[in-house]
Amino acid sequence: MGPTRTTDPRRNNEEPQPLPMESPPDTVDPVTPPADPVLPAPLQMPLRVMLMVLGTVFVVIGVPGLFLPALPGVPLLLLAAACYARSSNRLYAALLSNPFIGPSIRQWREHRSIPRRAKITAITMVIVAFSFSISLAVDNLAGRIVLGVIGIALLIFLARLPSR
Repeated sequence: MGPTRTTDPRRNNEEPQPLPMESPPDTVDPVTPPADPVLPAPLQMPLRVMLMVLGTVFVVIGVPGLFLPALPGVPLLLLAAACYARSSNRLYAALLSNPFIGPSIRQWREHRSIPRRAKITAITMVIVAFSFSISLAVDNLAGRIVLGVIGIALLIFLARLPSR
């Protein structure tokens, strides 16, 4: 009998070879969704379903926000795009190909910025909504302070977002 071949490199006195690493791409294609995340099998389907449901909720709330000044449409649609990119290539592609929603999402993916009009609208609506809530809707001082802190934090976040 000749020598037996085994698949275990330690039995052949060979050093195990490291797996080749793929280098990350230098640029991100704004239209092609990222590859599906590698998750353990038991968690993959429930997490994907949860992200699809969340993405759909963000779209349902965000689309009217494109037309109504009281809702922040673009940030909600960016959240929807993030959820779809990690759960469903088909829904992500549909969101990007939409003529009303797609340009804002592509702008965020390409330049990490939001439209200037969307930023101004969001800041204005936060000021109006939180001023109304603090002055008329909340009676106790602690609630007003909490709302004021949240409103200021949201304004700082929005002001720091780059716009084009």
